[in-house]
Amino acid sequence: MTLYVDDSGVTYNVTTNSVLGIPLSYNVTISGSSDPSINTTLSGISLGHVATTNGQSIGDIVSFGINRYVVPPNINASIALGASGLAVNTYYIGGTATIDSFASFPGTLSTINVTGGSATFGPGLLGSGLTGTTVNLTDGGSFSNGVASWEFLNGTTVEFGAGGGTFTVNAGGTILDLSGTSITGFADNSGLNHLAFQNTSGVMAHYSITNNAGNTQTIRVLDASGHVIASATISGQGLAAGTYTAGDPGPLTITTSGSTLTITDLAVVCFLAGTRIRTATGEVAIEDIRVGDEVFVSVEGRDELRPVTWIGSGHVLSNPSRPLDMGGYPVRILKDAIAEGLPYRDLLVTAEHSFFFEGKLVPIRMLVNGRSIFYDRSFQTYTYYHVELAEHAIIQANGMLSESYLDTGNRKNFVAQHGVVPFPGKAKDWASDAAAPLCVDRAFVEPIFRAIEARAALRNDPVRSQPVELTREADLHLVTESGRIIRQAREADGMALFMIPSNVRSVRIVSRASRPADTIGPYVDDRRFLGVLVGAVTLQDGNVRREIDTHLTAGTLRGWSVPEGARRWTDGDAVLPLGERAPNAIAMLGLQILAAGPYLVEADAAAEAALNG
Repeated sequence: MTLYVDDSGVTYNVTTNSVLGIPLSYNVTISGSSDPSINTTLSGISLGHVATTNGQSIGDIVSFGINRYVVPPNINASIALGASGLAVNTYYIGGTATIDSFASFPGTLSTINVTGGSATFGPGLLGSGLTGTTVNLTDGGSFSNGVASWEFLNGTTVEFGAGGGTFTVNAGGTILDLSGTSITGFADNSGLNHLAFQNTSGVMAHYSITNNAGNTQTIRVLDASGHVIASATISGQGLAAGTYTAGDPGPLTITTSGSTLTITDLAVVCFLAGTRIRTATGEVAIEDIRVGDEVFVSVEGRDELRPVTWIGSGHVLSNPSRPLDMGGYPVRILKDAIAEGLPYRDLLVTAEHSFFFEGKLVPIRMLVNGRSIFYDRSFQTYTYYHVELAEHAIIQANGMLSESYLDTGNRKNFVAQHGVVPFPGKAKDWASDAAAPLCVDRAFVEPIFRAIEARAALRNDPVRSQPVELTREADLHLVTESGRIIRQAREADGMALFMIPSNVRSVRIVSRASRPADTIGPYVDDRRFLGVLVGAVTLQDGNVRREIDTHLTAGTLRGWSVPEGARRWTDGDAVLPLGERAPNAIAMLGLQILAAGPYLVEADAAAEAALNG
């Protein structure tokens, strides 16, 4: 018996069935998955269908009938099928697997269950590939189409389940037509579902969500010129349709890392079980509140009673592979953390939940200090609750002023408690329907953060997170089209100088990259990965010296953030075209680096992995 366990707690127990010491088959028991259908015992799996060592290749020359293929956690293996016909193939991927099917004929059905692992369609996929396949992503699993051809996803269903996961649409780097791909379960407001697009070349200015016939929605990410950078159609209409500007509140989070753009469903804003809401009959646990119960709301400093119109709930499985603020972990606010009696007992909420301070609502993630307010990583899975009134309102939760549920079009993603389902209404938005303005400005939030931090130190609350290690060393270098690394030759007149070989027409500016929210503090609402801030760029090419301003004028340039006047941040891996070169000339490239760092040392490996997809 061999146990294989991943970071999310999913366990594969592999037992060999032998007679007289001769192995005949395997039994595999999978447990710990947030999806009950995955927790099962697979008996009598054929030899050659379970990978037990790294680098192993499993599969069949000819596949027919019912087949099961297993790659346990922490195992890197390949699955190769010579030909499949009239087969039902089920894959259980807890580790890392590359799947190649050299010919898949009509009648073949495939289900790929990725439970915290990673599955990729490999370059050997031929014919119609795995058309008709269902890919289930749970427990933070990821699936990549590494073929860079739309036909291999045509007719495929990618379903996001409990614990979420990542669907890398185009691991081969080519933007694909996903019209024949069904993407389900994406908009469940877990904040754990991700659509990744590699090799994108634009800077997002806004995104749109459009409702289609057939109960689907299309998400389009556009640059300032209106060019589509990434697009996907998802099943259901759980997102509020409309157009959203970068940086404004909306139903999605769009991030870039290197040339990879990622669309993430917005995390829920809610309370965990046990939260006490102040009602007309006293303090009542949120899970026990019923529609029609009256709760106290704060209106211009006075208390009023208003009836509850809806109670909803949902379920979250945290993802330890994501940053804490995006991994689904709840935030714990200790008793008396804000002031005496605020809250009057520990309070657990989701990271995006907002609290009322001096007339404004502030997301709790911006006040996490690692002492009196911290991510409680003991919660791998939990149930959350919403309480809705006729209008968005300021209510009292464990004595603290917080917000009720604001229906921005995602109500259908939650389960109605106590069997009461309201008639659907028009989706609301923060700009016109919020009880108070949402504020993420550092000038407003940081003093609140500092006051709570000082109180935690005065109370001698224990430190619950390791201090971050920072460095100012950017590790700045260039990478040519051929992959050659060019280190800085010297610095002169405020310019970092690099020797550029002849015939090199484009370089990548590569450096460390970190998020200001991590390196400065959570009160900075900037979760971009920032590399170096580049100003002027010059190229001495033979006898000709010229200025390069492509990084300032090109809106769709890979690896750059939004231009800021005469300067622009890289994200740690930014393309810089050099234009036409003098023949056989060695050039000197000068980069004016206006700012760099600090960088989070422990983020280096994660950032590199994200940049490389």
